[in-house]
Amino acid sequence: MLVEIGEKSDRVVVVTADVGLSTRAVMFGEKFRDRYFNVGIAKQHLIGFTTGLALAGTIHIATVFAEFIL
Repeated sequence: MLVEIGEKSDRVVVVTADVGLSTRAVMFGEKFRDRYFNVGIAKQHLIGFTTGLALAGTIHIATVFAEFIL
């Protein structure tokens, strides 16, 4: 599904906090290598990183398990 969204707009960026395999976000990364970022096990950094992407005008999708953000 993320791949289909990415095909519709080149403004779509996917960011994961080392859960790309579990969330299948890596499929997006395989097709759009320049629009896929894995920030590693750094959930707080994920939030800051995607905030910067939003300010730059991207449509960003962050993939992380909710219990790690709370």
